[in-house]
Amino acid sequence: MKFKAIKKILLLLAMISFTLTNYVMIPVSAFAQSDDLYGLKTTAEATNLPKGTVQPAAVIAKIINIVLGLLGILMVIIVIYGGYMWMTSAGSEEKITKAKHLIGNAVVGLMIILASYAISSFIVGNIYKASKGG
Repeated sequence: MKFKAIKKILLLLAMISFTLTNYVMIPVSAFAQSDDLYGLKTTAEATNLPKGTVQPAAVIAKIINIVLGLLGILMVIIVIYGGYMWMTSAGSEEKITKAKHLIGNAVVGLMIILASYAISSFIVGNIYKASKGG
């Protein structure tokens, strides 16, 4: 009995480390080349705002990125939890069905989050282009 509990804990730790490695650390390193969000650093120069003034579009873009990032992390955690429920169901059809629905809903949520990120990125990028004049 004790061995099964240890296996479950090790499986959970492996899933968490996999998630942290692939979904948290790798994307951060991919954007390490530039700290410019949507190319909005030059907007302050184009509008002749005083030095240190933050563009509203940049603030909105950062807020959208933070909220969607947190929602994405939450959905990945829900998928992992659904997988854990499935693996620990011990053949119970009720638990398996519940886990399948949970994973399915989380995947739909991830698709909605990705679509909203793409739409918001498109809108913020076009607002930036319109404010710059090209």
